[in-house]
Amino acid sequence: MEQEWLAEFQYSLQENSCFENYCKQNKLRFDDIRFEYRGKWRRTEEMYESVLEPASIRYTFFGNGMDIVACKGERYGKDGYEIIGSEKKLPFSMNEFSYFFDHVFYVSLFKKTFDSRALDGQAYFLNAESFGIQFFLSSEQERQVSFYFCDYDYMGRAIHLAILDGDTNKLLVEHQVEDLEKGVYVSFRLKGNIYIKFEKIRGPDVILSGIFFD
Repeated sequence: MEQEWLAEFQYSLQENSCFENYCKQNKLRFDDIRFEYRGKWRRTEEMYESVLEPASIRYTFFGNGMDIVACKGERYGKDGYEIIGSEKKLPFSMNEFSYFFDHVFYVSLFKKTFDSRALDGQAYFLNAESFGIQFFLSSEQERQVSFYFCDYDYMGRAIHLAILDGDTNKLLVEHQVEDLEKGVYVSFRLKGNIYIKFEKIRGPDVILSGIFFD
């Protein structure tokens, strides 16, 4: 998907590579373009931004110069992640048996989308009332685990999170997630055997779009 978007970005650069130099009042045209990129990218409205991995763009042209505008925001998933319906890259210290889902269904709305809220396509795990995740993390050191929720179809969803001790079932933390229409990240510092229950507060069901490890 990112290849298609970046091809579009390259085409946009080619088509709009004539800029006015207000100092000399003449035109600069960049006819010879060399375009390379690495990492993972996505389109957000009229901009392109990197996602998850270190990313770069190399853009070679003939001319007097160009301006680069970059925004650096908070990143999630430096150690690992699972984007529901797309990619899964667990941290080095975890394996396929380190966590598992309980009573979830997979739904994909669109595999390709320009929706800026989507991590990579519009997909999520869901259940009508509730589902859970069991984590077996290191008991020595806490790890930040973040969850991404997005109400892609604007159904007014709100979710209650209950974090339990996986051995004793003791409630450790509760959290309520609302305003999912814009996409919401929720992060916790966790260690040991943890069970997280996701319960519906309102809306048609409970959803989850991504998990990130830092």
